[in-house]
Amino acid sequence: MVYLLFGKANFLIKEEQKRIVADFARKNPEANIEKFDVEENWDISKVRESLGQGGGLFSTKKIILIKNIDKANKQDGESLIDFVKLAIPDGSDNTIIFTAGDKPTKKDKIFRVLFSKARTIEFKQLQGDGLRKWIIKQVSLLSKEVKIDGNALSQLELMFGKDLWQLNNAINVLVNFAEEKKQITKTDVDEICRGNVDVKIFDFVDAIGARNKSRAIDLLNSLLNQGENGFYILSMILFQLRNLIKVFSIAKKGPTNPTIVSKKLSIHPFVAQKTLGQLNNFSANSLKKIYQQIADIDYQAKIGDKAIEDGLTDFIVSL
Repeated sequence: MVYLLFGKANFLIKEEQKRIVADFARKNPEANIEKFDVEENWDISKVRESLGQGGGLFSTKKIILIKNIDKANKQDGESLIDFVKLAIPDGSDNTIIFTAGDKPTKKDKIFRVLFSKARTIEFKQLQGDGLRKWIIKQVSLLSKEVKIDGNALSQLELMFGKDLWQLNNAINVLVNFAEEKKQITKTDVDEICRGNVDVKIFDFVDAIGARNKSRAIDLLNSLLNQGENGFYILSMILFQLRNLIKVFSIAKKGPTNPTIVSKKLSIHPFVAQKTLGQLNNFSANSLKKIYQQIADIDYQAKIGDKAIEDGLTDFIVSL
């Protein structure tokens, strides 16, 4: 069997890859598992040797994982085509798994073969109902007794968005935490998962737009006191300012709403709603000016001219 696993949701690709490998190992406990990564230890001669080891394709049962095949050059990709064609009709349990990032182009011969003959599975970014169902499923896989309420689901979605790696880690911690009471609540999420940083960033940007210096200072100190890294705080502020600039551009073209903004920018509906609400406090020029000031603080901190915390404080005072 030959697989092509591809898409933007690399966490889901990794999970499917693990499932296939585990299933293969269970059926073939004596078999070999060999891994190659185009971006790390890629040597096409070793890959070809592994595929054709012993003079015949898969003379010893094995599963071969070839990661990031979309990053291989055209010549290397095409040199594997014959092996793939031989393996596809093979009725044995031997398996090749190719993984790729975004949807590969069929202009390359290797992908024309894979898309027409292999089992191809695309893993798209989860959002909305799909993401919430995935969270519920992950909770149930870890515990049949622990449940998660709707407010906790929404808060997790807001905090981590499409980052399934961080989201999965958070779910593991939350399930362990809720083992006795059998329920994960929004309060649990707020207390355990980075202290709702994103929500405070929204409030911080609101305070900047309203020129509320005392509120902005309080929020900055709150983030720093809970152990957040200054560069992380700055990156989140820049992220939200970029959202504001993008939404401002959309809003200039006519009336809009959170649903439209969410779909056009691929952001959470709550983020879209909050961002639209912030537009009244900014003009196009003020947004660009503030964005540049924050970017300058980042640069000065990185070259050692001023501590990032001092730069942010000075910026607030100058409002």
